[in-house]
Amino acid sequence: MTDLDLRTAVWLTAVLVGMMSLVLFLLRNSYPPYVRGITHWASALAIFFVACVLFSKRGVWADFITIFIANLVMMFGMTLLYFGSRRHFDLSVAPRNWIIFGTVCLAVITLVPTVSASYQLRSTVLTTYAATAMLLHARVIYKHGDPIFAYRFTAFVIATEAVVTTLRLISFFYDRPDIGLFENSLGQTVYVSSFLYGGTLAGLGFTLMASTRVRKELEHLASHDSLTGCLSRRAWLEICEQEMDRSVRSGRPMTLLIMDIDHFKKVNDNYGHQVGDRVIVSVVKHATTALRRADSLGRYGGEEFVALLPETGAEQALVVAERIRTAVEKSADDPRCTVSIGIATNNVKLSVDGLLTLADEAMYRAKHNGRNRVETA
Repeated sequence: MTDLDLRTAVWLTAVLVGMMSLVLFLLRNSYPPYVRGITHWASALAIFFVACVLFSKRGVWADFITIFIANLVMMFGMTLLYFGSRRHFDLSVAPRNWIIFGTVCLAVITLVPTVSASYQLRSTVLTTYAATAMLLHARVIYKHGDPIFAYRFTAFVIATEAVVTTLRLISFFYDRPDIGLFENSLGQTVYVSSFLYGGTLAGLGFTLMASTRVRKELEHLASHDSLTGCLSRRAWLEICEQEMDRSVRSGRPMTLLIMDIDHFKKVNDNYGHQVGDRVIVSVVKHATTALRRADSLGRYGGEEFVALLPETGAEQALVVAERIRTAVEKSADDPRCTVSIGIATNNVKLSVDGLLTLADEAMYRAKHNGRNRVETA
């Protein structure tokens, strides 16, 4: 027995999830379009608010409203939360299986009052659906979210709620068959209270997830070129400095490439800057394909790009550079273009600036010797 009034707890749950829904709706317009799922989460919490209000009227309003409609609304809200997280991670949403599963559950819930007045049987069906939805939901967040607080916290809250729901499902086999929603027992108190805290904490978790997504995008924009998606000059130089220190300590070589698009000014003059941007993007695409996984490509300025090849000597670098040059030359993109590439290796333990100077001189030598070629410092 407990002194907690469960009907009051359900009302409190309604107020808290309603507030979290309002917060998410207000935040939705503050976030850029690439932060998906907020509308689903906010709508789901608003639906939970409605469900809690309907549940709180059990015994006051008609059973059709407080049993069938309330359970339908609750199940829809849980499914919508799950869909929101899938949208957040850019995963596909396939509602067909959930519609079938939900229809079967609702059919059972609807038929129960005509067969038995048992709260247990109705709740068994609802908790089975809820536990399934929450376990899958927690799995999606844990699997696709980064291992940082926002995602781990939200996954933990939803998984905990799923565990409590599953335990409540098991307990139905030991409770009295005539137990009601607001039965003042320990099992019901824990079960109803878990929704009180779980709904509020989950709403907080979704807000943290949205904020984390924005922060990640801003960090990406700060370190990557907005047109091509390759590293910005500053970010690339920082990686080079780190690799240079490691190269000096280990005694292993590293190589830098500088590549410049040949006659790029003519492309802009003849076709316009939009076409010029398209050419730049094409060159980056082919260069990225030709580079290895460990290599780093950056935009050094205008139509000039740089690549870091860790633990790579001059001979290996020449093979990579020729692969880039050939890929660009044989591209079917229109207008056609070529690149001139300069190579410099730190065998003499130069600084990054010194290595870039040598690579730049080699690149200009390639230009002088006819373009569309590779020269080594």
